[in-house]
Amino acid sequence: MLLSLVAFLLQPVDPSLEDAGTSAREFLDQHDAGGEEAGFNLLYLHGVSQGLSWANVAMEMDGKQPIYCPPENLTITVDQNVQILRDHTDNNPEIEDFPVALVFLLAVENVFPCEGSG
Repeated sequence: MLLSLVAFLLQPVDPSLEDAGTSAREFLDQHDAGGEEAGFNLLYLHGVSQGLSWANVAMEMDGKQPIYCPPENLTITVDQNVQILRDHTDNNPEIEDFPVALVFLLAVENVFPCEGSG
């Protein structure tokens, strides 16, 4: 068991888009269908959102430009995150098959650009 775990952990990370999880379109379709899968997906998107938020904090602490720059004291609900994802996916259909986390990252960068970026 331990040997299997070590072998798994030593595998190279493949950042390709193949087998990278649920696509943005799948996420949105499952969300619209409702049910248990939709609930799990909302938890996942919340986690992605929180992870990006903490990544921003870490980058700012290191004196680097954050990934995206929402207004201070803005609280975004998970439903608003879904709408941000939906709008970006609808406006950029060529990326709808990309992993939902990547599309969400691109979406928040677009919605909340940092001054002097791009």
